Amino acid sequence: MEKHKIHLTIALGGGVFALLVAALLQLIVIPLTPWHGGNGLLAGGDWVYFHELAVQMADQIHLEGWQAWSARPKGQAPAGVASFLYALTGIRQPWVVLPVNAILYGVALAALYSILHDISGRIRESLLALLPMFLMPSLVMVFGQIHKDIWVLAGLFSILAVWVRMLTREVPFTAIGCVILLLGNLAIGYVRPYALELLLLGQSVMLLCAVTIWIRLRKPNLLLAAGLAITISMSVNFGLGTGTGAGAATGPDPVVCVQWNYTLPLRMFDQKLENIARARKHLISGYPEAGSSIDTERVFRQAADVIGYFPRMLQVALLAPFPSHWFDQGKAPGSKVMRAVAALEMSVLYFSFVGLGAAAFIDRRRIAPMEQPRQLAVVMLLLFTLSWVAIYVLATVNIGSLYRVRMPAMLLWISFGVLAWQLVLRRVRLDRGL
Repeated sequence: MEKHKIHLTIALGGGVFALLVAALLQLIVIPLTPWHGGNGLLAGGDWVYFHELAVQMADQIHLEGWQAWSARPKGQAPAGVASFLYALTGIRQPWVVLPVNAILYGVALAALYSILHDISGRIRESLLALLPMFLMPSLVMVFGQIHKDIWVLAGLFSILAVWVRMLTREVPFTAIGCVILLLGNLAIGYVRPYALELLLLGQSVMLLCAVTIWIRLRKPNLLLAAGLAITISMSVNFGLGTGTGAGAATGPDPVVCVQWNYTLPLRMFDQKLENIARARKHLISGYPEAGSSIDTERVFRQAADVIGYFPRMLQVALLAPFPSHWFDQGKAPGSKVMRAVAALEMSVLYFSFVGLGAAAFIDRRRIAPMEQPRQLAVVMLLLFTLSWVAIYVLATVNIGSLYRVRMPAMLLWISFGVLAWQLVLRRVRLDRGL
């Protein structure tokens, strides 16, 4: 019961924090900047379009009734949420959406705490590892504007929390776990249907880990729970009728020509890679004016091209935007400030990677012996997040887009880094007899 109180307190506290900060952002901070796009929204972002679309639908609902409402007008779920609230309250202002964002942020925060605590086993260290959720400026834009990524953040962390719990705890897989998995998949699928295929890919990687863990540890409920998690994800994926996976991530024109050479024995995998190649080609040729494109000369024409790009893909997934790009002059409003923010956050990420490397090589037996299931949970999450980000790196050449969709993985990596540095400091204090 005490543990549930901690989770509830974190969720409520995080929700209040998000609501107050987002209100301050929309009502005071952004209107005072030269980049104000009206209604408390930053100019140049998709949220401006979402708001305009929501206002149009709310007006249509006022004239024709609720039958005019659509959950995803023109494929944009945030506009569907905003239009519902605009029509319900009669207020056509983006701040009406902030309570929903605050709830989602609170859920994401509590889920991340659950992950960190199940891995570290320490309340204080897990709470400290939540600091990135409060201190990263770019995350404020996620819950402070009309945004898709706050839904993905809450859904993804909730799903991963269930996976970690069933790996690290000897508890039966309950109906509550099924409900959390279902709601998490629905939240992601609602705003980004194509991301469900990426989620399924990442969970398939974790299923392979689960099989390995079952062989080594003989955890009785793990394989059943992992199989059920995959089944729920596949069912939601099929039910929402997702498109072409990573290709849909950028909405490629179906007539984009890629002279794809089929070389793999299983044509299905070749077709998936072709979809990725089409998406990449679409971004390269369709948006030549994009200010943050990278590796535009790399066009995929066969599976070997994709495989050959893997080393570079890992570099971009983990380290981009690179220091050489941090202070370039962008084209979008306020891009110079956003690049400076990215420079700060990437510096923190690099420092976190150093901490993870240091923690991996120190002798933990005297300070914090980590049980094997917890060690495997860390490996499992790192593989999941890397596979989640890797597909985006293959499909898109725009670093700005990658930075946004990588946010859940980046937050998890930095939080792990905070845990790792605390472990290193404990070892240092022990060596010095402190």
